[in-house]
Amino acid sequence: YLADTGLLCYLLGIETVEEFLRSPLLGAIWEAFVFSELRKRETFANGKWEIWYWRDLRKLEVDFLIHKGGRFFLMEAKFTETPTARDTQELKKVEEILGRKNIEQKSILCRTPHRYTLSNGTEIAPLWK
Repeated sequence: YLADTGLLCYLLGIETVEEFLRSPLLGAIWEAFVFSELRKRETFANGKWEIWYWRDLRKLEVDFLIHKGGRFFLMEAKFTETPTARDTQELKKVEEILGRKNIEQKSILCRTPHRYTLSNGTEIAPLWK
C-alpha cells in the first residue's frame, strides 16, 4: 500500500474530487487510505498487533486481518455509506475457515455516519470513529 493517498492520486493523474469519484481505482484508493489509518492506530497502540491481507487459492480475500490477543479481527474497506449483507460474504467465508471461536470481530470500514451491526453480526463502522 502507498500510505500517502494524496501522492497516490497525483501519480494516477487524479486532480479533482469528480475524477476521484469516477475513477475505476476508487475502491483501491479507499483501501490504501484505510490501511494507512489502521497503521496509525497500530502505532499509537505501541505496535501490539499486526495487519495482514488474506487471499487463498480460490481468490477468497479479506482486506485486513488483524491478529491481536490470540484472536482475529476481519475487516473490509468499502467506499460506501450503506454496506449490505452481500458486502460481508467474504468475511463470513473466512470466519468459517478460521473458526468462529477464533474471530473477535468482523467489520466493514466505510463512510457510514454511524456505527451499527448487521443481522449477520458484522459491524459497520465509520473509519473516523
